[in-house]
Amino acid sequence: MTCGCGRAVHSSAKFCPQCGRRFHPGLRILGWTGVAVFGLMAIGQMFDTSSSSSSAPVIEGAKDSIGRPVPSMVKDDADLLVYRCGMPDVDDSAAYNDPRPPIVTRWIAYRRAHLKWVYIVGGGATIEDPSPYVWTAYGLINTKTNKAVLAGTLKSVLSSRPPCMLKNPVE
Repeated sequence: MTCGCGRAVHSSAKFCPQCGRRFHPGLRILGWTGVAVFGLMAIGQMFDTSSSSSSAPVIEGAKDSIGRPVPSMVKDDADLLVYRCGMPDVDDSAAYNDPRPPIVTRWIAYRRAHLKWVYIVGGGATIEDPSPYVWTAYGLINTKTNKAVLAGTLKSVLSSRPPCMLKNPVE
């Protein structure tokens, strides 16, 4: 084995007798093991199709509010948003806060689109009911201005950012 200073040293040496550099042969093996594990994880992600929304099974007759078919995994308004637009940057709720607030809310944000959807508990649930909840859309916030998106401008906002809302990934 050769040290960085150019001197030949024994393979079992813990340090170079000339410059004092320490050798850690175990770290080299640990480093290559880490690279191999990371590489296998990356390859596994490339071939993982289970999270693809287009492969979700569509139940006959299940439709959204404007008649487009949706898969069986879509149970409420929040699921529909994630199905149409993909994983959000923020998906949080007050469902498990202690104490729980009087109005339990959930918010989903897409930072690149500068939009945050707010949901409230729907489906006839009351404050005493435990999670999981059926989430009903309550409002949309422009995160640039931190103001509500008005109903009159909703379609133009959704057609420019994010356009996934007006498309059907099942098609």
